[in-house]
Amino acid sequence: MKKIIMLIIIGLTNNSYSQNNKILKVEYNEIVSYIPSIINNDKGLLYVSNEESYYKTIYDNTQNTDKIDNESIVVPAIEGEYFSEIFIDTKNHQLFENIFERIALKKYFSVYEKTPEMNWKYINEEKTISNFKCKKAKTLFRGRTYVVWYTEEIPISTGPWKFYGLPGLILSVEDSEGIFKWYATKIIYPFKEKINFEEVKKRMKKYNKISFIDLDTKIIKSIKTKFETLKAREGGRSRGVIFGFSTSQWKEPTNEYRKKTKYSF
Repeated sequence: MKKIIMLIIIGLTNNSYSQNNKILKVEYNEIVSYIPSIINNDKGLLYVSNEESYYKTIYDNTQNTDKIDNESIVVPAIEGEYFSEIFIDTKNHQLFENIFERIALKKYFSVYEKTPEMNWKYINEEKTISNFKCKKAKTLFRGRTYVVWYTEEIPISTGPWKFYGLPGLILSVEDSEGIFKWYATKIIYPFKEKINFEEVKKRMKKYNKISFIDLDTKIIKSIKTKFETLKAREGGRSRGVIFGFSTSQWKEPTNEYRKKTKYSF
């Protein structure tokens, strides 16, 4: 895959961000590849103020195809089946994710949890990304190992998706299996268009409110029930066939409450 070039539009110094409540906008390419050369190529938008951050994935898998090598196939998203936006109340350490749960329940949810802890290991390596001096770090989070590059020249402790907790903006993320990747492509500060965080909060009230652990439990239970029903219908006709599923390719294959990834019946 060709290296993605970062484009920067920025007027941010080490002190300027912390002294006001202007909005920082960062655009990311999100790349998901469960099978080599089969790619979902999405766009992530991050908006950050002093006390709030908002991250939304735009599931347009056909965008930015000029950044993908000629040997890769870009798979389009199915309209209406993908939706995710994450709102973090940094002051109260709360994370809310509005999603369409497409694996099992097929419903919209507003999922809440305390801002999850990420235990970072700092690695003594540095490199420059588009004139920003970046440092390397690694974390094991909910069943996946991620390597990131962050810059202390933009002193905000956040990044794409749920990533946070480093002393600078995260510019790139890759998981060790090469399935999930995020690369910053544009940074704008100050971002002058109005961002209405209240609309996001309204959706939190509109969707089914549920805790992270309860949603995870419901999804696993629903999938297990479907496989158990299928096995019962087959009776003894599918002797030797193993009925089951795995969460190993989920973005969060395990979590603080569930360590198991493989289920069979």
